[in-house]
Amino acid sequence: MKRAIVGILLTACLSGCSSGKRIAKANDALRLERETLKERVSAVEAENAELKAKVSELNQRQEHPLSEEVLSSLPRIASIEIDSLSGIWAKYAGHVAHIVIVPRDGRGRFVQAVGSVEIRVVELGKDNTTPRVLATRTVMPSELRDSFVASLTGLGYSINMDIDEEISSTVVFEVILHDELTGENHEDSLIASSRPYGN
Repeated sequence: MKRAIVGILLTACLSGCSSGKRIAKANDALRLERETLKERVSAVEAENAELKAKVSELNQRQEHPLSEEVLSSLPRIASIEIDSLSGIWAKYAGHVAHIVIVPRDGRGRFVQAVGSVEIRVVELGKDNTTPRVLATRTVMPSELRDSFVASLTGLGYSINMDIDEEISSTVVFEVILHDELTGENHEDSLIASSRPYGN
């Protein structure tokens, strides 16, 4: 009886030690992740502070500088998003890549873009190791302005590209917007969904 009790206690002790090691390892991973996030936040804050300093310096050199309140209220592109309604349309001969680009300001709201856009439609290949470019296009600033659309789903820039080649695997849209007002480049990518033509 005593041996059985000792065995149970020993098993419980070993199980507790193993569980403790797993918890310690998980805590170490969480601490590392937290420190990494802190570093990223610090880097972003430093970049923002530097950009604010540059903007302030350039503004002070103007003959009639803008106030800090006006500067902070000027909407500028902070990021772009390829709308989820974008996709590959099947048609009677080939396909059409339908891409809707949504530029957003620092508060996540749509803002009009002045710049050019580079678009690539890439097929990843059945094993995702042999990508193939199906179509490319550069949209100039005047073309981009003309492609503006307003619908029930929101605002954006709608661009279509014909694809004459056969599609046999996953397709990805890759977009780079070159902002002519700020000189910044903004990128986004999206796995394209297949849709009936015109939907």
